Amino acid sequence: MNIKSTRSKKILAISGAVMVLYALIGFFLVPALGKKIIREKLAETLNREVAIESMSVNPFSLAAGINGLKITDQTGEGVVSANRIFINLSAWSLFILTPSVSELTLETPRIKIIQNPDGSFNFSDLMKKTIPRAGRSGRYQG
Repeated sequence: MNIKSTRSKKILAISGAVMVLYALIGFFLVPALGKKIIREKLAETLNREVAIESMSVNPFSLAAGINGLKITDQTGEGVVSANRIFINLSAWSLFILTPSVSELTLETPRIKIIQNPDGSFNFSDLMKKTIPRAGRSGRYQG
């Protein structure tokens, strides 16, 4: 038995297994977790209900898409929505540790602005959030 061919087969098998694992994680696990995390973080940050129909990721082309994004106001009425948001990162930019977007697509964006009887708008509560201020040291204090 040739030791080099056995070693080559082992390296090839391990490389193949790593690629399959990378694909499974990228195509299935990342979209499921990403959808949940994005929805929860947006809802927490905006204090609004956030719905996402689906999310897709292509780990080989470094692209991701969100379908059916809907953010509601305090009354439950849709304020911001988009049929699809697509982002594609430049692969080369990751090698030089400077991630950059090579493509960003926003399909059918909708923003509904309503003035309340008191003169405020359906997004006015977002403007009241505390904005960090710079102290004498120049550092932000929250």
